[in-house]
Amino acid sequence: MKEKIMTSLKTKYKNLGFSDKAFNGVVDYLVHNVTKEQDIENATSGVEGLLKTFQGEVDTVRQEKSILQKKLTELEIEKNKPKSGIESDTQQVPNWFLEYKEKNEKLISSLSEQNKKLIEEQHKEKRAQIISKYVKDMDIPEWRMIGVKIDDNMQEEQIKQLLSTIKQSTINAGVPEKREGIQVSDASIPTQYGKDFAASMPDKTN
Repeated sequence: MKEKIMTSLKTKYKNLGFSDKAFNGVVDYLVHNVTKEQDIENATSGVEGLLKTFQGEVDTVRQEKSILQKKLTELEIEKNKPKSGIESDTQQVPNWFLEYKEKNEKLISSLSEQNKKLIEEQHKEKRAQIISKYVKDMDIPEWRMIGVKIDDNMQEEQIKQLLSTIKQSTINAGVPEKREGIQVSDASIPTQYGKDFAASMPDKTN
């Protein structure tokens, strides 16, 4: 699946000029949400805004780096010219240039880290939406989800299976289905039902 996602990204965003290393970072996050080949197009389209924003920042840094590289080349040429009279043959690159060059290298690294965090946040948000949708569709009580941990590496189909197990355990424990006009006034019921079937529930934290 990773290879297919990579191919889709490189085809769709080839004009942005990203390296395979940059695309690999995106693939590592998308692969957790893509379980079917037909989902690849939607997944790769979903990161377009982030990639274009990041590409704009990288282009700016590249331009500055190009200017610095040109200045460095000029300094190297000047340094290697034959010296005469009292000129020193130990001319060095100015400290201001080295500091500026280091600053830009750190900026590139920072932008890469920011892009990684943005993709992580998008992944977490989409994951939370998926979980919320299945909980709602399966009519799982909110109190039943308290304390339930879903591993970050779980794919969508695995999440669905886990929630189905929780739903079935709720039914087996005799928790009544929600009905219009019926209200539960005893606040201890959820706790009691929880005690009834908690021991039978498998630990799905992995």
